[in-house]
Amino acid sequence: MRPLLGLLLLASLALAQRVTLGAYGEAGYWTPSLELAYPLSDLTLRAQAQRGALGLGVERALELGPAGRVAYGALAAGGAGGLGARAFLQGGLGPAALEVRLAYATLPWKRLFVGWTDPAGLSGSLEGRYRLSPEATLGLALGYGDLGLGLLPWGPPAWGTEGRYGVRAGSWSYTLGLGFRQGPYALVGWRAELDEEGTVGEAVLRLGAANRLEARLYAPLGEDTLGLRLALGYPFRAAWGVAWGGLSLEGAYDGSYALWLRYAWETGR
Repeated sequence: MRPLLGLLLLASLALAQRVTLGAYGEAGYWTPSLELAYPLSDLTLRAQAQRGALGLGVERALELGPAGRVAYGALAAGGAGGLGARAFLQGGLGPAALEVRLAYATLPWKRLFVGWTDPAGLSGSLEGRYRLSPEATLGLALGYGDLGLGLLPWGPPAWGTEGRYGVRAGSWSYTLGLGFRQGPYALVGWRAELDEEGTVGEAVLRLGAANRLEARLYAPLGEDTLGLRLALGYPFRAAWGVAWGGLSLEGAYDGSYALWLRYAWETGR
């Protein structure tokens, strides 16, 4: 049986167009991770696995010409004594954009794949944006579950809603908003092109019942782009990430550490 499973794994790696291998570790636990993508015409089949769990999914994208684009997909996963399923729909049509995500599992999603932090049971989110003018955008989000900021759950699952108003002035953008998640909070955001080479920085600060800072930086480096990500919260929590080309490293701290190192490559098929 083991030689047969080995042959099936080698065949899967050979047929995949994108292969991502990784190693994840946290206190008292580690696992390898594997992610595969198989484009088939206008469909993309996906597989992801870690020790004791496997997930299979399908995604499709529809180009609507100048009007916009719609993508949707679903995935089922099993292992570690439980099952889960998740689906998404996202796209834009004219000045409006919508993203819907739903998930259900009989155990925390992290036991089915280390890249997910959704809780057991039902979770999901609904986010919409409407472009009021070329310079102004209105956004509204509603959801239940984890914030999805890092490798470890960012506090207990909860209901949350957030409204945002963004305005662009040249190469700079500003965002103001109000939200509620276990209490009210306010947010202020900023995004800008920092130089002529295309370096982009952005930051969002939330204060109130939610106290956290999220910052990102994207900078051209060689033929690829270097991406840096940092999230800090109070009481103290942290999540960070570094990505360049196919190599990425993510980390998190919430009383204990978690690290996930991955490398992805395209086969050119």
